[in-house]
Amino acid sequence: MNVKRMAAAVSAVIMAAGTVCYFSEVPETAFSASDDYYFHYDMESETSSFAGRGSVTVSASPDGYGKSRALECSGRTAEWNGIQLPLDDTVVKPGEEYSVSALFKGKENAEFKITLQYGTGDDTVYDKVDTRSTAAESWVMLSNTNYKVPSGADNMYLVFETTDSKCDFTLDEVIIAKAGTENDGPKGIKIIQQSGVRGDLDGDEKITVADIVFLKGGLISDWTTPGSKKNADVNQDRKRDAKDALYVQEYLMGTLTEFPNEYVGPVISDDFLQKCESTFKPITPDMSWKKENENNPCTTQRFGADPGWLVYDGRLYLYTTNDAFEYRPNGNMQENTYNSGTINCISTADMVNWTDHGALPIAGQNGRTKGGVCSWAGAAWAPDACCKTFGGKTKFYLFFANSGGGIGVVMSDSPTGPWKDPVGGALLTRNSPNCSDVEWMFDPGVYYDEANDECYLFFGGGRQTGVPAATPGTGRVVKVNLLENGVTLAGTPVKNDIPYLFEDSSVIKIGNTWYYSYCSNWDVDNKTVNGVNFGNADILYMKSTDPLEWNTSKLAGNVFRNTGSQGIDAGGNNHHSIIYFKDKYYVAYHSRQQALRMQASNGYKFYNTKDELLESKDGNYRSTQINEAKFDPSTGTITCKGDMKGTAPVETLNPYELVEAETMQNQSVGINVRGTGNTVVTDIKKGDWIKVAYADFDKAASVLTANVGSKNGGYIKVCTSLKGEAVAYIDVPAGDIQEVEAAVFGELSGTTDLYFIFSADGIEFDSWKFS
Repeated sequence: MNVKRMAAAVSAVIMAAGTVCYFSEVPETAFSASDDYYFHYDMESETSSFAGRGSVTVSASPDGYGKSRALECSGRTAEWNGIQLPLDDTVVKPGEEYSVSALFKGKENAEFKITLQYGTGDDTVYDKVDTRSTAAESWVMLSNTNYKVPSGADNMYLVFETTDSKCDFTLDEVIIAKAGTENDGPKGIKIIQQSGVRGDLDGDEKITVADIVFLKGGLISDWTTPGSKKNADVNQDRKRDAKDALYVQEYLMGTLTEFPNEYVGPVISDDFLQKCESTFKPITPDMSWKKENENNPCTTQRFGADPGWLVYDGRLYLYTTNDAFEYRPNGNMQENTYNSGTINCISTADMVNWTDHGALPIAGQNGRTKGGVCSWAGAAWAPDACCKTFGGKTKFYLFFANSGGGIGVVMSDSPTGPWKDPVGGALLTRNSPNCSDVEWMFDPGVYYDEANDECYLFFGGGRQTGVPAATPGTGRVVKVNLLENGVTLAGTPVKNDIPYLFEDSSVIKIGNTWYYSYCSNWDVDNKTVNGVNFGNADILYMKSTDPLEWNTSKLAGNVFRNTGSQGIDAGGNNHHSIIYFKDKYYVAYHSRQQALRMQASNGYKFYNTKDELLESKDGNYRSTQINEAKFDPSTGTITCKGDMKGTAPVETLNPYELVEAETMQNQSVGINVRGTGNTVVTDIKKGDWIKVAYADFDKAASVLTANVGSKNGGYIKVCTSLKGEAVAYIDVPAGDIQEVEAAVFGELSGTTDLYFIFSADGIEFDSWKFS
């Protein structure tokens, strides 16, 4: 049997003869192993029998008991969400007794629970095995040495969950043994109530030698509770170090009667703190459309489909069709008819925090668009972008589809606008040379090859009646001139032989090879062409050394299965971009998972244009997601799998530089932005919040400068977790947005999340910065 050991996390400190004496560690406690085990899951190898309950992720973790392997359960949204283990009723028999035990460790203080789930006829029954509590980040063993399996139990599962917390947890050392078998394991750490007394770490409202023990333990390893961490900063200098231990020692020896306040920064009154604390005490933060540990969708304040892209000055910009709920004249919600005249623009430097630059007004003839710059256009769909520098000045080109009737382009001196129409009409229509039989004149995909100063534009889709699905013949590519004041065609559009083309053009050059990718049509089912297997509405790619030459022989791979096939949503059209950013490849795409969650929460019903009720649970409203792709340089293959977890950060966020408030990793429902370019967070209600992730506090912070305003005033609570303690409160003035300063009274160190929680309706938030 594998035997694990846990080094004690806390070193003892003893006061003796006026001297502080340290014992290096508490003796190790061995986890006992026995020959009387029927099952012993030490998580070092066999874990395939364990599965998640609810929408959780169960994965291997190196953070096991004794720093070996374990199972981590993350993404929990309810207490019953957890891990389950099916039981073999030929070994674990109804009516007989067994010894059952397991080790738990939670991200928060929690009471853990082992339950036996079993069936009796048509009923499902849950029977308690054991419960026990422990403080955050501490191991505890749950054990029942004489648990009797109910007679008649069938279809049995051991369930590992919590009774009072939705925190992520780690599971290790699951044992089923002969009745009476006792296993020695960690007893857990008592959950300490938070005290308001500086220097009191064990929550007994007084300062004793025990507090020195806890303080030293926290300095060496970690703090048992947020309260103990807070009270360990006895001199209020936003640090926890040997100086704090020395002050506690002097206090206990009688040479110090009161702890000093060595904080250097803006003064904050106790009355202000108490007022803020009492204001937020009854406020429950609102829900989000993203679950914990999800980075997809990129944003949730607006839908966004058909993502195109641009990399400029260390940032990735995504441009998307601005899907928005549509309504019938009678007020019924209508399925998406793509009535969009605006294009969303978002950007990121780190792949997890996205800045919302607003909905760019493009189509001047669209009834839902104000101030569209293209007076001739009725729609703005499926954008893509590129840029080119002239004499040190960069120009930006944003191509879009005017519904299925043509391709337009707008220009700007900035990737976020304002934009102008350099052509005064469509760049391409069916009247353009060699385009008369293009069924859908839409979905531009553009790429500027800076090394050769060449730009190519791909477009087209659909097929005309009677044309075989395998050879629709509606794909086109044309070389274009990017000029300082406009865009022109540099040749005649070339017809491409694109097998099973439906829609969606994306193009990228890798080395000397051009990659063109697209969405296959709905007449595929299961096909293999040129060695490439694909199904309905998968994303396929072709490779060519000549950007104007494409045929079936150049079909090279299936980069991204349909979102329905991958279980991301219920399926639908698939539109994407293959992206290269900061030495990694990605696939941006759209899914309908957010719309499904909104429908499940709000009970939406969607109707068609004839006011007929649809079975659809998403209305075909789409949100942009992005996942990292794998590129094999030896073969030139690209593959990508989508999920809700999304991308990992490629860098941290610098909180000491100005951060636009519309930069968010997540936010509560209802949050939105107003304006374009440099936008402002708005539509805020009491209990709303925004979040940034991976903020890197590599030095002390004492002041938070924010640009805020509101109708009637209010407060913003700043904290590192949604239910955590405040590190600062922003006093929001009534009136227009203005700059204010807030004292930072809580510790901010290392890489952490930041939440901004709002106390009142009508607050607007523009930017923030720590110093």
